[in-house]
Amino acid sequence: MQRRRYTFSGRVQSVGFRYTALQAARLLELTGWVKNCPDGTVEAEAQGEEVNLNRFPDTIAALNRWARLEKTRWRRLPLREGERGFAVRGY
Repeated sequence: MQRRRYTFSGRVQSVGFRYTALQAARLLELTGWVKNCPDGTVEAEAQGEEVNLNRFPDTIAALNRWARLEKTRWRRLPLREGERGFAVRGY
């Protein structure tokens, strides 16, 4: 089990990216959240099995034909005990 913070850049806003991330997280049994950032990127925290966290960016890209991921960065975070579900945050 791991937790990661992702930063996605490219064409990731105004294309349904956050809701696609929600769908991908549910398919991969991940918990966490996703939000738009003022600089045009999208940030997400996701927690789950490492194999599913590795698949998260590619699953989003496969499910959303309008988005274009140019760069994905991530870093490991401490686990958040008792977290349930995956949420879309922000505006």
